[in-house]
Amino acid sequence: GGFGHIEWRKGAAACVVMASRGYPGKYSTGQRINGLQAGWPPNMHVFHAGTRREGNNWMTSGGRVLCAMAAENDLKTALDKAYGLVGKIRFEGAFYRKDIGASALRTNGS
Repeated sequence: GGFGHIEWRKGAAACVVMASRGYPGKYSTGQRINGLQAGWPPNMHVFHAGTRREGNNWMTSGGRVLCAMAAENDLKTALDKAYGLVGKIRFEGAFYRKDIGASALRTNGS
């Protein structure tokens, strides 16, 4: 088991959760997710949570559907890229917080 070798990286990472409409209460599933077929740069990742595969399509299967993450030298750039990634991914009823990292930017000014 184990995860292999882990290295620390200087800089910042930002992760934005995309959720299904109605979450954390009653939410719908079975919505087709568009935009996941694109190849991301090495410092950007999409982490699946409430998804399932149907043939060649990804579908929603939970409230917290996925997370869009970017790692960069500074927090503002990481946030901008994470939100840019969110903008490429679409499914009916998708929503996400638009204030992720805002308080850290105000505190650190980075």
